[in-house]
Amino acid sequence: MLDEVKIFECNSTNCSTQFSEVFSKPGAYTITINAVIDEKNFEQRKFSVYVFDSPKCLDATYFNQCSSSKPFYCGQGTLIENCSLCGCPNDSKCLENNKCLQIISFKINIISAKVNDFSIVRINKPFNTIIELMNTSSEKIPNNTKFNIKLVFSNASNSFNNFFVFVLQNDLPSNSYLSIPIEYADNSSSRFFIPETGEYKIAVFIYDENNRLVSEFSSPNPLNVIDDSIPPSPPTGLNAIASGKKAILSWNPNPEQDVAGYNIYQSATITTFFVASNKTASVPYPNNSFSSPDLNSGTHFFVITAFDFVGNESAFSSQASVLVPE
Repeated sequence: MLDEVKIFECNSTNCSTQFSEVFSKPGAYTITINAVIDEKNFEQRKFSVYVFDSPKCLDATYFNQCSSSKPFYCGQGTLIENCSLCGCPNDSKCLENNKCLQIISFKINIISAKVNDFSIVRINKPFNTIIELMNTSSEKIPNNTKFNIKLVFSNASNSFNNFFVFVLQNDLPSNSYLSIPIEYADNSSSRFFIPETGEYKIAVFIYDENNRLVSEFSSPNPLNVIDDSIPPSPPTGLNAIASGKKAILSWNPNPEQDVAGYNIYQSATITTFFVASNKTASVPYPNNSFSSPDLNSGTHFFVITAFDFVGNESAFSSQASVLVPE
């Protein structure tokens, strides 16, 4: 046991000193400091010193060894990041500067599965899903980062899983949002669908490239799958008038209870065959009028259709036209 006394005299109100000690044996040592005034102890301080048989860093990692806290390395008494030697935690990857970057830290804020903005889809009919994510890490997530998405629709009787691969096309800064429209299932050429009717819970799980779960979310809003393949009847009473450079359309409301809105199609020529590229706008039910953007001079032809909650679309209405002056 080492038992040594060092004395320092102080003749002022504030004073300081320093001393050094070489310990010849490893062990735990207690250093006691006494302030003595007129041969009376007024204050005492104690602290412990641990002496090891080999040099170590502050976290007790030996020199030239990796710390248990990745990616730190004990280099001559100083802990430094060196993931090329010591690796990274499971949820991180090693960068060129030997620092670790958390691979993905996403919070899923929204998940929705819809047709025409309604959480109702038709049995066996493809539909889209949108997931909104937020980068909750303190670092940007670089472009070309790939992750896997598992989308689950489930109820007491059925569970349907869909898997997707998504690659960031741009850097995603910290605290930034990203909306992912999911349109294709299992890397096939067709969007997914649900083959059974019912009300389904929606859940999404995101995994990194090593298949580690990094985020999950369950939507509070269910998806209703119904058996409805009957479209609304074609709208009637379509009328079009010119107002300056605009076309003002109006029509009779459809009688069906499940009408969700109307699609407007436009052409510069008389035609009985309008295609999707001719669609210029949609208006929600119960609106039964539409004002176009400014049009070029000349005659413009319009038809409309009605669509229901699950996307069934009616045949075209009769045509109406307007002449926009020079």
